[in-house]
Amino acid sequence: MKKIVPTSFHSVTQLIIRLILLNVIFLLASFPVVCLLLFAGIERIHSYSLLFFLFSLPVAPASVALFRCTFSLIDTPEESVYKLFLHSYKQAYSKELIPLFFIHSLFFLLSFDTTIYALFPKLSLLSPFYFIIRFVGMGLYPIFCMEISLFKNPIRAVVQNGFILYFSKPLLILLTIGYFLFMLLMLNELPASLVFFSFSLFAYLYSSFNYSALTDRIAKSK
Repeated sequence: MKKIVPTSFHSVTQLIIRLILLNVIFLLASFPVVCLLLFAGIERIHSYSLLFFLFSLPVAPASVALFRCTFSLIDTPEESVYKLFLHSYKQAYSKELIPLFFIHSLFFLLSFDTTIYALFPKLSLLSPFYFIIRFVGMGLYPIFCMEISLFKNPIRAVVQNGFILYFSKPLLILLTIGYFLFMLLMLNELPASLVFFSFSLFAYLYSSFNYSALTDRIAKSK
């Protein structure tokens, strides 16, 4: 299937408006964790680790819906992203979210690493291992989101396909890490970018970058 790329001023403007709309809807769907971040601040979030973990769980279905919508912006740009997001968000609440919830749980447990080091200094030798786990988890998260949003596979297949893509598509991992570092810089200089485009732009770039491979898989699965 051919990728539909906006070329005219009108189509580019429509794309920007839809990305902003999607970003706002995503933040609303992730309302609990957004409120906690506004209340506590990023620098104090470690003091609220359990609350952050619990409040971050709705981010998983919201992310699945976001990836489904950004893929639709490329594949069928005339589709209503608002209705599609709501439909995808409701549909995402299923057992297929378990891999995403597992990553949330993993990050939550790893947030206590400094406390563990203080109690057991020798365990600080494991800090490179914890870093690798965080790195792998960050790379797998958008892959799992894409898998869940576009393919109706059992959990085992979601995890298996996720790891295959992780090791066979290193550019996707570079995109994830590179965009994460870019947004850290942007949030310091332009905090409003969080509201306007930060999450939806990443999902759109991710979907666009992997579009050909995804459409081939969708065609074969039919």
